Amino acid sequence: MKILVITHVFPPQVGGSGRWLYEVYRRMPAERLVVAAGEHPQAAAFDAAESLRICRLPLAVPSWGFFDREGLPAYLKLARRLAGLARQEQVSVLHCARPLPEGWLSWLLSWWLGL
Repeated sequence: MKILVITHVFPPQVGGSGRWLYEVYRRMPAERLVVAAGEHPQAAAFDAAESLRICRLPLAVPSWGFFDREGLPAYLKLARRLAGLARQEQVSVLHCARPLPEGWLSWLLSWWLGL
């Protein structure tokens, strides 16, 4: 069983939820995880020092509204990228950090891929 963790906030970005997720998942077997994390200017140095597989994606969306003119295209574009990552990594379980935007993305992936 491989887990895809979807989180916009993840170290080195400062934030309570990101730090909490990092502390939880760094204690799990690295081969069972892939973290889809938001981009950050200092991410390359942080990721290089980690045993976790971290895939950086532009997880920020212009609007959290799923059904509005800006939100829907952004969610669909990100969901397609995450679906490709989930297939590539042979993911069977999704974990998301927050209801928005990660929860909507997880819902789309679970619906599309049956996860």
